[in-house]
Amino acid sequence: MENKSQSANDVARKISANRATPSDPRMYPKIDALLIQNPNKFYAFPILGGLVKGIIVIPQLIILTVISYAASFITTFINSFAVLFTGRYMNVAYDLNTTFIKWYLKLTFFSNGLTDKYPGFETEIKDTFSISVVKPVNPNKLYAIPILGFVIRSCAMIPFSFWASAVMYAGSLATTFNSFYVLFTGKYSETAFELVRDGSRLYIAKFMYLNGMSDVYPSFSISMNHKNTKIFLLVFGIIVYVTLTIIWLAIQILSSLMSEKGTYYK
Repeated sequence: MENKSQSANDVARKISANRATPSDPRMYPKIDALLIQNPNKFYAFPILGGLVKGIIVIPQLIILTVISYAASFITTFINSFAVLFTGRYMNVAYDLNTTFIKWYLKLTFFSNGLTDKYPGFETEIKDTFSISVVKPVNPNKLYAIPILGFVIRSCAMIPFSFWASAVMYAGSLATTFNSFYVLFTGKYSETAFELVRDGSRLYIAKFMYLNGMSDVYPSFSISMNHKNTKIFLLVFGIIVYVTLTIIWLAIQILSSLMSEKGTYYK
């Protein structure tokens, strides 16, 4: 009887690990994903697998960049005024942002091995994962005021951006270890799977909030199955993010000082 109960708990845990079913309105967007079965060992081969993926996704990165610029232009320079004067979020802005989100998710999942299916050039997702992005209803006009609205949202996003970056770096480390796990066991780690999935949700939630697709501040929550392993990876992610931020600031300061020094000598 105890074994049956334990088995049921294991099944429940795996379902929880494989499907994100948020009930909290701050847990957006909703991402449903199944843990990949029989992942491709070639892609898991250190360096070589990553190199091959890096080459074949170049067209995807180009398209994603173009979509990103188009969505940013429409959202910033046109949709903000539409919201300000009509109180409605433009369909074209919603469609472009949703296309970016889906393309980003397909590319992220493929790059990190959560799927072996090439992202393709369709805007819709036809794989073992899906995402639900709800169109804004009655968007806040204050946030739509050019410059001011974006500054308010950006300042509010600072702690969330820090956390999202830490989770994403933790996911990157997890997928690095996971490549060896896949290579020798033929299975994908649930820890890596959940961190990449949750990191993707956090990044997309940040994107949605900054682009006015939601006025609700997103949740910091992530799955904490395999808690000890995740804590280790998250601490690593925080250290990496802080280190890279310090290096970036040091470079900016040094560059500024060198520029001022050059101007002085002239």
